[in-house]
Amino acid sequence: MIEGKYTHNRICPLTREEVETRAAELVRLMSERDQIESDLDEVKKEAKAKVDVLEKRIGALAGEVRTKTSYRDTIVIDRLDSEGLTIETVDVDTGEIVSMRPAAPHERQLTLAHSRQRRARRTDIDEPSE
Repeated sequence: MIEGKYTHNRICPLTREEVETRAAELVRLMSERDQIESDLDEVKKEAKAKVDVLEKRIGALAGEVRTKTSYRDTIVIDRLDSEGLTIETVDVDTGEIVSMRPAAPHERQLTLAHSRQRRARRTDIDEPSE
């Protein structure tokens, strides 16, 4: 017979108190895990939102570098061309025509009325007063 003490890991039934203690710890740990997972989801959402903002800016800059152009807000006016058929959008600073479109019928009417007023004023100026 060999004598000596040593440890041996074996299955042992838990007492009622041990079961209750372990059950309470299990509930606490599961709750803690759930909270950490919830926090992780929030962090992931925030990080994704930040990445999305960066991706959008990266795409915009890449397009500008590729095309060597960019969109900018500029001050413009709309004017009718000399024939009264086309509306020209003109950059106030450069005088460049940035777009053109056909004049709508009501816009042509405004020009016709304006032309009549100018002619009437010229006629008043040209005619000697009595």
